Order: sequence, then C-alpha cells, then structure tokens
Amino acid sequence: MAIYLISLSLPNSFLSLSITRCRDEVVMLLLESGASVSIVNNKGQNTRSLAVSHLKESTRKSIRAREC
Repeated sequence: MAIYLISLSLPNSFLSLSITRCRDEVVMLLLESGASVSIVNNKGQNTRSLAVSHLKESTRKSIRAREC
C-alpha cells in the first residue's frame, strides 16, 4: 500500500496542484467549496492560465465565472 504525504507548506495551492494534475473533479469540488481563483502559483501562473492547458472546457468556464 502506498502512503502519500501532503505538506501544508507547499508553494502551490491545492487548486493549482489539482489543475496541473488534470483533476477536473477535484478542481470543481474546490471551487464549490470556495477556493480562490486569484491565487498565483510558485511560478507566477494564475489559475486561468494553468487551466487552459490542463482542464476540460466546462471546468475552465467554471473558473472564469468565479473570476468576476
């Protein structure tokens, strides 16, 4: 059995990590729970720019809707 450790001091938010792992369902759950879409990751990329290359169009639309 594999054990995964997650550090709360990661330079990326859980939302950014979920996006870069192409986890649309996790991204939607985080958005519904109130995750901020205005956070920039450790490379200076915002949520929207990451989503373009990693997520489905429907998930990207949900991110755009929360930017307003």
